[in-house]
Amino acid sequence: MSRFAFFIITLLYFYVLVFWGKIAFFSLLAVGIGLYIYYIYYKKTGRWPWSPASVAVGGSNSPGISESKPKITFADVAGIDEAKEELLETVDFLKNKERYLAVGARLPRGVLMAGPAGVGKTLSAKAIAGEAGVPMIEMAGSSFVDKYVGVGASNIRALFQRAKATAPCIIFIDEFDSLGKRGSEETSAGHEYDQTINQLLVEMDGFSSNEGVVVLAATNRMDKIDEALLRPGRFDVKIYFNRPDVNGRESILKIHTKGKKLSEDVNLKDIAKLTPGLTGADLADIMNKAAIMVGKVGGTEIDQNDILAAKERFVWGKEKRSLIIDQEEKKVIAVHEAGHALLAVLLDHCDPPYKVSIIPRDGSLGITALSPGKERYNVSKEFLCDQMTMLFGGRAAEKVACNTETAGAKDDIERATNMAMAMVCEYGMSEELGPIAVNSGKGGAWDGNVVFQANAQSEVVKLVKGSYDRAQDILTKNIGTLRAIADLLLDRE
Repeated sequence: MSRFAFFIITLLYFYVLVFWGKIAFFSLLAVGIGLYIYYIYYKKTGRWPWSPASVAVGGSNSPGISESKPKITFADVAGIDEAKEELLETVDFLKNKERYLAVGARLPRGVLMAGPAGVGKTLSAKAIAGEAGVPMIEMAGSSFVDKYVGVGASNIRALFQRAKATAPCIIFIDEFDSLGKRGSEETSAGHEYDQTINQLLVEMDGFSSNEGVVVLAATNRMDKIDEALLRPGRFDVKIYFNRPDVNGRESILKIHTKGKKLSEDVNLKDIAKLTPGLTGADLADIMNKAAIMVGKVGGTEIDQNDILAAKERFVWGKEKRSLIIDQEEKKVIAVHEAGHALLAVLLDHCDPPYKVSIIPRDGSLGITALSPGKERYNVSKEFLCDQMTMLFGGRAAEKVACNTETAGAKDDIERATNMAMAMVCEYGMSEELGPIAVNSGKGGAWDGNVVFQANAQSEVVKLVKGSYDRAQDILTKNIGTLRAIADLLLDRE
């Protein structure tokens, strides 16, 4: 409040006191104090107290906007080497803007980072800010959308207003698919999405790339993003984050073992080989679980078995040793797991098992863990057929050795069926239909063709049943070995 305004209000109060009396004076004083409190509330929250709780007025202090100056650098990020190279270009733009402007280049307005959850998109955004030494203004995509039409657009304006005042800086929008999704329904929510996206387009077109503001966005679903946001001039750079390979996982494990005391038998390369498909966030959780398990029993060092136990707990759940299982039921479980393990050894295109157990866990009554011999990025038909046969090893073993069928094969059957559907409908691996993509339910060329869909379903059934029959045939020929493995499991669990 300015001094002049304060002087005028003071004169007004004295005027009321002299001519209207003390009651009017103190009443007016109370109203003035109340309005001042409301004004302070507005400055802190960006909305008036009588506004709906979720409706911000679009000030630079709108709820959901946070500003920080991260200390994280790319030394704290591993497993994304190719993505890191592209991101370092953005860092160089921010640190040496004048060098690029001198040759007529312009800063990228937006960088869209896409990939599965946990691969390091948010961590990379913080690393860019940390490397460049600039603030990061952050807001989740879901915070822009509200049931009140116009709120999202107001928050967009507030975000860019704050960024321009803070430049050079980075705007980071997480969960970007919540904000920039394609299309909308003719509802109030649909209109809200349209207004919010349109406002984002206006703001990205309206600020100069030379201002030193770069918009970073992260999404798990690139296919959901509106095409208008993806054209050059808006999100100029698109970077896809893949799950780390074995070398990337080893580098990530090295980062997450800093500050932890490891025993001499720990081999991070071996751990990396046994964790295909896991992300950086997954590996961080495994190492934290291992440390907690050691601390719980009063240990001082984390050894290889502790990390493997933490990995198994992460993937399959906690062991339930107190669960009492009938001996006959336990025998069937042992036969089931023995069937998986034996086929994994006998089939040419299967990875060998490194652990078989009939100790119950959160999601299963037993496990057969396979040790991948190599990283696979493009699988063959032979590999997929052997995988389906191995998956049916449990059900086939129950039938061959115990002449029964249990519900324990539910997950195996579901995975094998999905694999067969992919082979027929997506990979074109059906001998009857040939290399044709069915694209059922996706608007493909054959979508809605009842006869063709029926033929595709028939081919899926043929693949599934063929794999099951093959599993039964192999286990019948090796029934002695199957029973021996089951007896060993019953003896040692």
